[in-house]
Amino acid sequence: MTTDFNKTRGMFDLPEGVVYLDANPLGPLPSRFKDAMVRAGSPMNGAPC
Repeated sequence: MTTDFNKTRGMFDLPEGVVYLDANPLGPLPSRFKDAMVRAGSPMNGAPC
């Protein structure tokens, strides 16, 4: 089985040129997180913590 890393990377909100090494158990925020927080009326307005 092969992994399409570009497709997987596209699922997360990572700035261009950033390489994420999975050491944080929370991981990077999924791209769809911002939209979900806006729909939920979060005071964060979808901004990462």
